[in-house]
Amino acid sequence: MNECDKLLLDSLSCYMNDSTLVSEFDKKLAEDLIERSIEQKVLPIVFLKNSSVFQKVLEPMAFMKLKTEVLFSTSAQIQRSAELVRVVNILRNNGIGSIVFKGAVCRAMYTLPEYRISSDEDLLVSKYNLEMASQILLDNGYRLLDSKNGEMKLINTVLNSILELHSSLIDESGSDKLAEIGMLFASQINYPIAVNTEGGEIYTFSPTYGFLSLCIHFFNHFVRGGIGIRPVMDIACFIKTYKDNIDFEQCFSVLKSINAEMLILTVISLCKRYFGIDCDYSGNENVVDNLLIDIMDAGVYGTADESRLHSAGVTRSLARDNGSVIGSVFSAIIPSKKKIISEHPELKEKNGEINKYRIKRILNFAEKKGKLDVLKSTGKRNKLLKELEVIK
Repeated sequence: MNECDKLLLDSLSCYMNDSTLVSEFDKKLAEDLIERSIEQKVLPIVFLKNSSVFQKVLEPMAFMKLKTEVLFSTSAQIQRSAELVRVVNILRNNGIGSIVFKGAVCRAMYTLPEYRISSDEDLLVSKYNLEMASQILLDNGYRLLDSKNGEMKLINTVLNSILELHSSLIDESGSDKLAEIGMLFASQINYPIAVNTEGGEIYTFSPTYGFLSLCIHFFNHFVRGGIGIRPVMDIACFIKTYKDNIDFEQCFSVLKSINAEMLILTVISLCKRYFGIDCDYSGNENVVDNLLIDIMDAGVYGTADESRLHSAGVTRSLARDNGSVIGSVFSAIIPSKKKIISEHPELKEKNGEINKYRIKRILNFAEKKGKLDVLKSTGKRNKLLKELEVIK
């Protein structure tokens, strides 16, 4: 592990465990650390734990710019958290139950929640209430940004706060098993638990389903472009907070059905090694380092590297097709009409537009050196998928 990544992990560990980090580094390492922290969307945390060294090694104007950016991010996060509580109460007062998941729930577990930032907030509502919930928010200061596949993305333009309404936690179109898991989560909307956040009270899953939702979210992004270190922190904090209330056997039974069990067990091993959590479960210790390298290179949701971003469809298909490289690459480059329509409902009944979309995919894949980089990235990640038993 390089010095920059080690310092970043030490910073995150100290934040999670509310301890002091003793660090010394020069201007070059400071600049590398800042860049890496931005890729992983953990800059406020890293600044919090290293501010005195940053102030010493950076030019005064550079330090003030960095400090201002962090203050803006944390202040905006406090506003978004309060806004989320308002939204939950508006929906509840209109007879619509919702489940808050991911970022807002995880933030509540940290000593300084506002330093764990999110670009948006996520709510699960019944598919029967999705349209109504969206309309209520439109009547209360929101504007619709996007709507597809049972999800609606809205924005409060005053606070620049983005909210995603979900009718399912998982893409149920992939298989009967995925549809079954989607129904499992949907059934929990009627059994929420209250959690106090820095903005007020919200409602979320029970510890077992909360942990399972984090794991499936991690798996979904991992088999695409990849996933960064922040979701690993969330899993570590969740186990640390709710370990005695999580039915791990039930969770691993569900994860096993979609070939995600060994991945999450290895993530737990990573959490034990670098974040000091106490847990009876562990995965493939020999793969922890390779998994960590993949996570650090990915950035949040695999967007740090262009070749990984373009290989996302290939690796996702590899996981679904259980390692059939030829078929997976073909389906990623030239997707079926059904797959295109599922991703772009607006193209339904527009065969000409669907063909144009396919041609664009092929040209994007073949241009410049992209094809070679995508194939290299796919090969490397295919090996890791096998090591983690995502591909049997």
